[in-house]
Amino acid sequence: MDKLSKQLQDSILSETPNVKWDDVAGLELAKSELQAAIIFTLRFPQMFRDKRQVRPNILLYGPPGTGKSHLAKAVATEVNRTIFTINIHKVISKWIGECEELIRQLFQVARDKKPSIIFLDEIDAISRDGSDTNSEHMRRIRTEFLFQVDDLANKNEGVLILAATNLPWDLDPPVRKRFRKRIHIPLPDQRPREELFKVHLGEMAPTLVDNKKVLDALARRTGGYSGSDIADLVQDALMTPVKGAHFATHIRKTRCRDGEWYTPRSPDAEGETPIQWNQVPGHQLKEPPLLFEDLYDAIKRTKPSVTEEEVRKCVEWTQEYGTEGV
Repeated sequence: MDKLSKQLQDSILSETPNVKWDDVAGLELAKSELQAAIIFTLRFPQMFRDKRQVRPNILLYGPPGTGKSHLAKAVATEVNRTIFTINIHKVISKWIGECEELIRQLFQVARDKKPSIIFLDEIDAISRDGSDTNSEHMRRIRTEFLFQVDDLANKNEGVLILAATNLPWDLDPPVRKRFRKRIHIPLPDQRPREELFKVHLGEMAPTLVDNKKVLDALARRTGGYSGSDIADLVQDALMTPVKGAHFATHIRKTRCRDGEWYTPRSPDAEGETPIQWNQVPGHQLKEPPLLFEDLYDAIKRTKPSVTEEEVRKCVEWTQEYGTEGV
């Protein structure tokens, strides 16, 4: 393998993921669109003949942290295909002068492994408005990309292209037109936020996850949060019991079928033993349970990462060029 081929292999993530549709909270219309446009294309090619054309190139756009990459992995899982993921911005930044060859090799690798899916993250980097877009370097990259996309479409080679961007308004018309299906992936609304809390809490807090009123309260307090925002605040909350164990000055010793456990307790609780965590055998220290208050405090410490301006621009772009995903 020559040096450039090795660089390409290091730049793309090739995997057969294991992300089910149920792992993606909400976005029912987006799932339906992807199933019709991609999964039917790969599983039932005989249905696409004569005037019924395949639309193999799909753009997923919306605020950061809303699950665009997760959706792409769900598609690859459903059809059991290899997905080649590459971050366009990182490639362009890292290999100035060699990007055209990298793009050619990416598409060739996908052809060699067909049927396959190419997932291009930060596709806006290839056509972003600004002085760099007009440079000769960027013009060559864009030209090579458009050629490869058109070549795939003309030969119907069993390679589908998914792309994602947080900045769809930065796509120039030639790149935008190559993606005839453009699906808006917005911030999650009330019900998907409940599902996201269930997913990220998992088995760490079964009493909270099984309590509809708790999930409803958490979702109502996180309007405007992205999926990644919710994941971050849940991780923050999950660390609260660990910190409690670290700073505890009193421990309760309990016996159960699994053996002896030491649980941090309040010093004013009756019958507690003054002892710190570093005096307990490592495998016997059990953190206190996660409480609703821990999650509520984490919400108060966390601010949404997406601005109202970003949301507004995505909605306006959808009205002109896209399709809603919810």
